[in-house]
Amino acid sequence: LIAGMLGVLIIMGIAMAVFLRRTKDVSVQLSEQANQLAQKSELLKSTLDSVDQGIASWDLDSRLLTWNQKCEEFWYAPDGVRVGMTKRELLSHIGNKGGLGTGNPIEVAENKYQEILKDGENSWDSFSLNDGRFITLYRYPLPSGGHTTVYTDVTERHTYETRLQFAKELAEESNLTKSKFIADVSHELRTPLNAIIGFSEMMAAKVYGTLGAEKSEESVAAINEAGRLL
Repeated sequence: LIAGMLGVLIIMGIAMAVFLRRTKDVSVQLSEQANQLAQKSELLKSTLDSVDQGIASWDLDSRLLTWNQKCEEFWYAPDGVRVGMTKRELLSHIGNKGGLGTGNPIEVAENKYQEILKDGENSWDSFSLNDGRFITLYRYPLPSGGHTTVYTDVTERHTYETRLQFAKELAEESNLTKSKFIADVSHELRTPLNAIIGFSEMMAAKVYGTLGAEKSEESVAAINEAGRLL
């Protein structure tokens, strides 16, 4: 009987040792996997922070999932930015910084939030920062729901396009002014020219008699032709 009990205890001890060894191995594997995941996460974060675009992801309930440093710059550096932060909270912060225009910050932020909901998860928008930079953003839907927003600083291109549009409008205005000037001058010239043409026709027709010299008649013809060309 004693021998049998000892045998059972030995088997139990061996089983416990195997179990503990396997548990330790699993713990080591989990720890290694956690370290690898942390390293990959840190690498991904460093990569996102190095790009010159803002990148942020939101879930179906418009709660913040991920973001990079450029986003915080475009968001006026909110102190309480965190995973789970709602888009309403973020817009409220931006509104208080004057980033959504004039008016009551709370009302402006809510109006902007409703506008974003209406635009949907596959849309784009643009805005100006308080320092004059011009930003465009594009929203891309995620397969699992929610969306990713990409912010791009397009200040140089926007400035170029604005100047180009201004130059185009200035050229159009200049052409209109030139056309009006020519029309006005033509009108002012046409009135006396009509009188000259009429008088030269009367002279050519010898209404008041002959001019007395062949050269005079040639001059009258020249005056009439020149007047008509003008």
